[in-house]
Amino acid sequence: MFVRSAVAGMLACLAATAQSPADLFSKAPPEIEEALRGRIAKFYEAHRDGKFRLADQLVAEDSKDIFFESDKRRCKKFEISKIGYLSEDFQSANVLILCDTSLLMPPAGIVEVKMPIPSKWKVIDGQWFWYVEAQAARQSPFGKMLPGEGSEGGLPTSIPRGPDAAALLKMVTVDKTALPFTAGQAGSLEILISSELPGEAHLSIDAPKSSDLSYEIEKPALASKQSTRLTVRYKPDGRQPRRSSSQSEFRILVQPLNKVIPVQVTFR
Repeated sequence: MFVRSAVAGMLACLAATAQSPADLFSKAPPEIEEALRGRIAKFYEAHRDGKFRLADQLVAEDSKDIFFESDKRRCKKFEISKIGYLSEDFQSANVLILCDTSLLMPPAGIVEVKMPIPSKWKVIDGQWFWYVEAQAARQSPFGKMLPGEGSEGGLPTSIPRGPDAAALLKMVTVDKTALPFTAGQAGSLEILISSELPGEAHLSIDAPKSSDLSYEIEKPALASKQSTRLTVRYKPDGRQPRRSSSQSEFRILVQPLNKVIPVQVTFR
């Protein structure tokens, strides 16, 4: 079950990161934009309500097997964060939604997260449909899946086993989970993020709105055995004065693992 969920997560991440120069076409005619947003809303409302047969009606025919086999993320609520069109005729698009959902994160238990979920959409017979590219469908958290040597009829002689869920979560690490600043004094601190995943790890930040804290990830996509630095900058501006001993928290989101790394920001 975990492997299928992880594969589905990687499919979505690969779909979102497969950008091209045509991605610059972000301003579609109002009627096209309205039609796409309506289909996206219907698709994720079906996920929210657990009506996956309804969601399947918005899936392209060549992607129905992938959709059927994948685990379905239940969003308590969602919002469309970004739409990027992939061609001048506005017939295909990358979409990013923010999904309010719950994750089981041992040992913390159930945690609430705002998860970014990317997807691809295309127009078929005048209607927008969710789809997964054939090449992306061969990806997994363990790298590209290749046909193995098998018996007659094309069936593999054995089924390879990947790392279990606990082992996968430990493959992306940080060197610290607390950042101490001095209240009223500008400064910057860094976190080293490292990945041992055989496939790519995609990083993003979920942080409360703040006028005096900013976040920058050097490399949002990490290949296997790579590291990157997350820089957090504190610049007092008078609009959000920090008291000594006050604190806040932000989270590092790791896909396709659905891993959430909480980081405490303290002021002394």
